[in-house]
Amino acid sequence: MSFKTTSQIKNAFANRLRLLNLSSDMLEHWDDIINDCRLTAYNTIVSALAYRGFTSAQIASWSRGGEFEQHIALYWCFVETRMGGEDPTYIDKLNRALELADVPIVIDGELAEPESEDGGTVAGGVADTSDLDEFVRTVETNLVTVKPKW
Repeated sequence: MSFKTTSQIKNAFANRLRLLNLSSDMLEHWDDIINDCRLTAYNTIVSALAYRGFTSAQIASWSRGGEFEQHIALYWCFVETRMGGEDPTYIDKLNRALELADVPIVIDGELAEPESEDGGTVAGGVADTSDLDEFVRTVETNLVTVKPKW
């Protein structure tokens, strides 16, 4: 299953609004909000799974990626448009971001293991501006210090 498009999230949001007997009349004006919510959901998923050590290819192939993206995006759609109503119980259940910390990642019916056990490397560096004709950045990680030239 692939990740969702903005149009798919918009349709799902309209359907949820109708289920809650809320008006979806303003939906045509919310394209930017809905797209931002979809991007937030996608980036939440990518960040959480990359932190756990999964590669971009594994994340893109995750069988439940679209499911999680849609639920998290819908959560943010309700929050951003303030269409959640008085009781946030239903809307809060859509925020599945915390599940990403330990949800099993299955790709094509097989349990996937993270490529990296340390969840990635945190890096920092400084830009050397002493010679403005040549950009040099020193990158320091917990493994090595490299000085790439661009």
